[in-house]
Amino acid sequence: MQHSATNLDEGATWQDTGTVTMLEGITCIVRAGAGVHRARRAVGCLVAPVVGDLVLVAVSPRGCWVLSVLERAGDAPTRLSVEGDLEIVTPNGVLRMGARDGVEMASEATLTVVVAGVQLRAADGEASFDRASLAASAVDLDAGRLVVRSITEEHTVQRLTQRIGSAQRFVAEVDRLRAGHIDYCAERMLEMHGEHAMVTADGLVKVDAAQIHIG
Repeated sequence: MQHSATNLDEGATWQDTGTVTMLEGITCIVRAGAGVHRARRAVGCLVAPVVGDLVLVAVSPRGCWVLSVLERAGDAPTRLSVEGDLEIVTPNGVLRMGARDGVEMASEATLTVVVAGVQLRAADGEASFDRASLAASAVDLDAGRLVVRSITEEHTVQRLTQRIGSAQRFVAEVDRLRAGHIDYCAERMLEMHGEHAMVTADGLVKVDAAQIHIG
């Protein structure tokens, strides 16, 4: 497509306003009162122009740049866009982000957060991972109700201590326990029942009580 070129005095730099009529990669075709400009977006223009935007351009013998998006006629979202890496730094202050309808973050690579501490407060929370790994020197979990659903679980710990008010276990198939030493102690009553029961030992089997009833 051929566009008319704007005549420039040698060394002259001036500004013009116009409407974006076409986007060709990083180049904006801007129709202004002085003609048609092929303008690149200036580094300081963080808002990415779209077709139909009213923009301010700077024209010089070295080239033409879109300095700012002045007005947007349509309802296209405002997008802050840069070429290359972007850093937002507040050396002495707080960086806040707020939105009424939500905040979304997306990346095709890794999202890395390095902070001294993290605080999350929400009415509802949901996390979904294909694979998750958690490493912490100490974990403290406080929940009114905890539900865990999984196909397979494996726990490897050096020491496990549980303090439970009441516990119930329902095992549909086989329940096996292998230990070097087992000590069960019931303050009031110990009851074991099965369709068949068998107690074997390589050494001594001892039953000791004030009364023993068999049969």
